[in-house]
Amino acid sequence: MNEQDLKNILARNPQLTASDNHTSGIKGVQSTKRQPNPPQTLASVPRPEIESLGRPVVRITSYRVRELDDENFAWGCKALFDGLQEAGLIKSDSRKDIDREYEQIKVTHQHQEETVIRIRYE
Repeated sequence: MNEQDLKNILARNPQLTASDNHTSGIKGVQSTKRQPNPPQTLASVPRPEIESLGRPVVRITSYRVRELDDENFAWGCKALFDGLQEAGLIKSDSRKDIDREYEQIKVTHQHQEETVIRIRYE
């Protein structure tokens, strides 16, 4: 693309502007439309007051075409509990601090597969 092609594009699209800030010396095309803010991460979300909510009961329901044996299913949930703790939804992932419930439900099609996490504070 040469400079004349760029000018023609800019003339047809008033929402675009040319920028000279590239180090290669080639003009780039930038949109003047506002870009959306990046999504919030769990680290940026304020943590709730866990102590005032009561003892959490975490129920993990896995809908799978092919079920796992119980030990592998429970061990596979370790990262989920770490994430819940990091997000401030549970105080710790220790069995003395939370009650855990696991359930696997067999589904017939792969598009039905999902994992549902429910937290109830008692």
